[in-house]
Amino acid sequence: MKNRLYAASMLLLSVVLAASAWNGAGAVRQWVTAPATAQAAGRPTERDAPVRARPGGALAEIAAAERAVVFVFSPECAVSRANTANWTEIVRRARGGGVALFAVGPTSPDSAAAYWGALGHHVRVLTATPEQIDATLGVRATPVTLTVEKGRIRGETPGPLRSAARAELTEFVVGRDVH
Repeated sequence: MKNRLYAASMLLLSVVLAASAWNGAGAVRQWVTAPATAQAAGRPTERDAPVRARPGGALAEIAAAERAVVFVFSPECAVSRANTANWTEIVRRARGGGVALFAVGPTSPDSAAAYWGALGHHVRVLTATPEQIDATLGVRATPVTLTVEKGRIRGETPGPLRSAARAELTEFVVGRDVH
């Protein structure tokens, strides 16, 4: 069993490294899709950091939002896809409220729009490079769900949304203070 797990891990690593080289970057990117630590986490943590968006940049709308939930995703990430049901529930609860909803991914606009489908009518889908996402939001892995208030990141939940995180996000989107 250990040998199979090791072999599968090595195969995955070689595919990731080959994909990085294939992209023409020539170097392994810092962006990591659904690391084991994020998959294991899924619990909300407080964070107090500014959204470091350049004025007029791809992610500037997030910094300007009074209150927002930001879904950082990657269409290729299995945990991001698994989190879609949780995000759909948060979107359903937030509709018509005072919370802006953003989806941010390191992908092409067409791919991002296809990923979000009908939810794209309720979520502002933004795309940026992994480096831009890291510099602006301090996020290097997917999936991550952030809460933002007045240009500051107030909460972060890496990985799948477990019940505590879903409850906290629900409180945030219906307008109750959770901190």
